[in-house]
Amino acid sequence: MTDKVKYRKLLRRLKAFLDADFRMQLQMREDIQNVLTKLKKRQKKLQLMCDETFDEAARQQFEEEIELVRAQRKKGIEVLRELDRDPS
Repeated sequence: MTDKVKYRKLLRRLKAFLDADFRMQLQMREDIQNVLTKLKKRQKKLQLMCDETFDEAARQQFEEEIELVRAQRKKGIEVLRELDRDPS
């Protein structure tokens, strides 16, 4: 690791220690990432179930739920991007 990276990491730790808002933002980011991971797993599971289903009504229901999960993931990703852009 270069010295510049080490200093950035140390400054980030110091900021996290001193700034409660920053700690809350980091915790929120971590929580959102965990939820996004779970949603991705759910989406894959639903897609597999949809692919294995021969009943049209059940397939339609799976596709609707997949679209819902996809929309939730998209919103979560946008929130993460906003947290990354926010310099505070």
